Amino acid sequence: MNEPFKIVQLTKETTAPMIMDPVEPHRHEEEELLIITHGHPFHFVDYTREELQAPVIVFVAQGKVHSFL
Repeated sequence: MNEPFKIVQLTKETTAPMIMDPVEPHRHEEEELLIITHGHPFHFVDYTREELQAPVIVFVAQGKVHSFL
């Protein structure tokens, strides 16, 4: 049985590789709710760049192309 939802905490240690080698734009088969408590990352949704300012909550709909920097 699939989990109804998954919580993942991103830390400096887990995001450091992403800073050095950013994740390519991609899609998910599920919806995402991102709660950003620190920083000001750039979020790309459907190839539109937006600079976020924490604290912020971001909803990414299923199938949307997105990435973070």
